[in-house]
Amino acid sequence: MSDFYTCVTVKGRNVLYRGIENGKRVKKKIEFYPTLFVTSQKKTQYQTLDGEHVGSVAAGGVYDSRAFVNR
Repeated sequence: MSDFYTCVTVKGRNVLYRGIENGKRVKKKIEFYPTLFVTSQKKTQYQTLDGEHVGSVAAGGVYDSRAFVNR
């Protein structure tokens, strides 16, 4: 039997995960700090599909990252 998830949601700084692993139900609370990418004037190791250079930004937790994107 393969592993799969039944529910994933974000609450605060955590991702709450429910699923089936090795035939047994599991629940996990995982701290998540996303990395965002913004355009950059400098040459960086990251590029968009169009070849534009982007730099990484660690905005904090999920709430902080959403606020950063909205600004």
